Amino acid sequence: MLSRVALLASLAACSDTTTVHLLVENDLREPLAGAQVTVFDRADAVLAAGTTDAAGWVELRLDPPDGFTHVRLEAAGHRVTDHYSSTFWYADVGNLDGQWLQVVREETWASWFPTGLPTPGTGVVLVRTDAEDVSALRVSATSGTVRYDRGGLPDSTATETDASGAAFVLDAPVGTGSVTSRGDSDSSCHLFYGSRGYTVVADAVVRITLPGECNLP
Repeated sequence: MLSRVALLASLAACSDTTTVHLLVENDLREPLAGAQVTVFDRADAVLAAGTTDAAGWVELRLDPPDGFTHVRLEAAGHRVTDHYSSTFWYADVGNLDGQWLQVVREETWASWFPTGLPTPGTGVVLVRTDAEDVSALRVSATSGTVRYDRGGLPDSTATETDASGAAFVLDAPVGTGSVTSRGDSDSSCHLFYGSRGYTVVADAVVRITLPGECNLP
């Protein structure tokens, strides 16, 4: 029989566990069965891992629930895809519950490089900004080549985001980096700004949603 102290410790441990449910789809919005889902903390240690069911859902129990930096998706016929939260580094794991995450198909990866493959051993960062008005933003990255999204493809001539608010960082070297989006001042916003750090894995995809911030003049 458990002692009173051991029982209280056991109950406390149980109360610290957070259960989340995630839906995994490909970039055609098709649910993926059998995808491997792994949640990492800021020390790059695994918080939880599981495999999606026939409907594309996975249930994960995170203990201790003290935050996460990114979620990694792996599936046959798809590129390893790391999803980073919209806060700068460390997010509450409770925010994961009910989220749907996309993993990039090999066909989509190839379409980004119509004239040839990317530099071997580099990755691609997909950037979106979370705000009402995401057009006319300029994205910068600590390394790699920024290209703006036009119809789901990187455009070598565009100089700012369109209504999708999306951009690519191509040939992103392995290791840590960060991206920033900025917009011009207008009558309602003095500066529109979002920034996020990430870690690139070779031949893989990083998906980031930048937080939108509007500072009144």
